[in-house]
Amino acid sequence: MQSCVFQPIDLNVFEDEIALDQTPPARNIRDKQPVYKKIKHIDFFLQNEIKLISTLTHNHITHTNILAYEHYSKFLHTFSSYNLVNVSDLDFIPVTNNANNPPNYGLFYYDAALFRSPKLIPYISSNTTSPLQICTSLINTFNGALNAIIYLKINNIVHLAMSNDTFIVANGASNGLTNVLINNPQYAFFTKDIYDANKIAKIIEHASNVVYPLEHAVLIFMHQHNSASLSAHNIETIVNSFVQYHSALHKMSSSFCKDYHAQCTAALARYINAPKLAVAEIIFNDYYTWNVFSLSMIFLNIVLSIFPERALKQGFANKWLKLLLLNIHPDPKKRKTAEETAAIFSKLCYQNTLHDFEVAFRCLSY
Repeated sequence: MQSCVFQPIDLNVFEDEIALDQTPPARNIRDKQPVYKKIKHIDFFLQNEIKLISTLTHNHITHTNILAYEHYSKFLHTFSSYNLVNVSDLDFIPVTNNANNPPNYGLFYYDAALFRSPKLIPYISSNTTSPLQICTSLINTFNGALNAIIYLKINNIVHLAMSNDTFIVANGASNGLTNVLINNPQYAFFTKDIYDANKIAKIIEHASNVVYPLEHAVLIFMHQHNSASLSAHNIETIVNSFVQYHSALHKMSSSFCKDYHAQCTAALARYINAPKLAVAEIIFNDYYTWNVFSLSMIFLNIVLSIFPERALKQGFANKWLKLLLLNIHPDPKKRKTAEETAAIFSKLCYQNTLHDFEVAFRCLSY
């Protein structure tokens, strides 16, 4: 790459800027999708994303299990390709950098259309013209997000920083399909790479607004306080902070919150006086429920915000609410897997009577 392409510029600013290539494609490649080009510093998280995509690409090419090894682009919003860029090529070396060991940069290419796709909550909020449309968008996005989580699970990947901004809805309005993609795969790790309690805590702390399960709250607390073990008082502190942190819980009744608090305390009682390594080992055994918990908590917040209380007491909305609450259970053994959740939700959608749906529709129309 010639240095003249990039004028001297502050990389700390430039790496966060996105430039859309608006040059019309040539006639013979008119079907080519426009791309975003973005300069990024290849830090720990971007290195992880590169490794993730490289491995998934290899699996897709070399394996015949279509379900497990579909192309990652159906589930992840990530770069399509990249080129390494040396600091010297940019005609600028920040004074804070070590000239003997300068950081790596890359020029990353992304599908421009996906950058225009809405995130989960804005997409659902935009579909408010009728009660039927609201319910349809909720059902389709939940199914799409579940498919993305199942893809992670069967490839032995866990996402450690799920939030409301994790999912984008691609092509939802143009072709009638709801394809939900995971938006920040730099926080998605192969399970073999995260068997370290401190690493998990650091990853969660690096991201913002993370919706994490109770067991992650334990790891975060032990990391922040450099704890070798936990006391009963520590457990109470962790539970209080966890319940206060998750806003969806505040929308439930006071009796539910009291009961949930008690179940959290009971679920963590086994960690009292246990050494840190033993605590981490127990937590890692249930990694396959972490993403189900996060997705269920995200949609619990959405469902409680959209459906009035009367709708949640009967019919389809009530049954969905019970499934979401089951998947945020403090005891991971009592949560359903992503595949089980998808199967149960499918039955809720296709085996309920018309009356079950009408209850929700009528309540939304009032």
